[in-house]
Amino acid sequence: MPDVDPAVTESVNFANALKVLHILAGVSYYKLYYGSKVDTTLYGISALDAELFNQVYSAGLSEFIFRNGLSFQDSPQFFASNDQQDNLSALKKSKGALVPLGGGKDSLVTLEAMKTLGPVSAFFVGNNPIVENLARIANVDLITVTRKLDPRLFELNAQGRLNGHVPVTAINSAIAVISAMLMGFSSVVFSNERSADFGNNLVDDDFEINHQWSKSSAFERVFASVVRAHIDPGIKYFSALRDMNEMQILQTFRGLPQYFDHFTSCNRAFRIHEKSSGGWCGECDKCAFVFLAGSATIGYERMIKIFDKNLFFDDALIPSFLGLCGLAGERKPFECVGETNECRAAAAELLKTPAIASSPVGKVLSEELERLDEHIPFLAEILNQTYEPLGLGAQTVKDALANIGDLHGAV
Repeated sequence: MPDVDPAVTESVNFANALKVLHILAGVSYYKLYYGSKVDTTLYGISALDAELFNQVYSAGLSEFIFRNGLSFQDSPQFFASNDQQDNLSALKKSKGALVPLGGGKDSLVTLEAMKTLGPVSAFFVGNNPIVENLARIANVDLITVTRKLDPRLFELNAQGRLNGHVPVTAINSAIAVISAMLMGFSSVVFSNERSADFGNNLVDDDFEINHQWSKSSAFERVFASVVRAHIDPGIKYFSALRDMNEMQILQTFRGLPQYFDHFTSCNRAFRIHEKSSGGWCGECDKCAFVFLAGSATIGYERMIKIFDKNLFFDDALIPSFLGLCGLAGERKPFECVGETNECRAAAAELLKTPAIASSPVGKVLSEELERLDEHIPFLAEILNQTYEPLGLGAQTVKDALANIGDLHGAV
């Protein structure tokens, strides 16, 4: 850690940032006791803080609530106790953008776009050789922060206490903002896309479920407001890819072949207590999505080489591909994957290739798409899709993104 200006650590800004991180990180432990009340008297909480915490502990835990058969109404309530104006300091900024690097295509696209606009450093919570290698290829500094979870958490999980997915991007966002404050960065630029707003619901679900909620525009909007109002108005927090869908990002990523043999977004490559896959496992929902979407944008043969496997010939992955396309009653996988229409468009385009159509996965997708009484968009429609800007900052890098690859070119 470089020398830190005492003006930062002694500021109200820093105290507020620690408060936000403390409460957001607490969600990892609260899930053990879901339904219990939370004592918020330790801190003064503004109305905006309360809005953020209430959303994180409810919508952010929606997958956990659903999978454990819990009630959405039992999520804790945070109440404002301090709405006074903060006496924030104007903290010095000597550096440009801090870009969280996750190992996948999204953060690499953001990193390359931001490099064209000014000084950039990559950021990662933890230590992983895949991320370290990508930072070397990108020729940027990599700042890492270690987060340690109490071992008792895992002991209680092993004893049968409640466990499940937590909104980790919310926690990492707070860590990244604190790191930016300490080191003088003027922006924290994530890589969450429009597709993250599309959840995992079926028609009979009684509340919204979204595995990616902490990557959604709803989280981004309220968290950025808290940063601006109560932490550091000199730090811009936004997602560079918010106005793009997954297929458009992959189309852009096609212009960055230096990363093809090194990137991965397979969660098994980033496991904490189990052996890392070291890359793509070729067996999970996330691998199925990247293989499907990448085949339609980067190229089918190139994806086989990247995965060292043809996933369309793996019968065990048929439910994953059906879920991605919202077919045969399968729910969208609880993974960071694209929207149903994107996957259907990719599948329909790929099924024009006889070798894919005759594969085990291709045969099933063909049958189910034929049964579907809905419009299936052309891949070109998805790639040329434009969105009304959400006003969250993504427009600031639009031109830089367009210069990386052929953003709207059809395959």
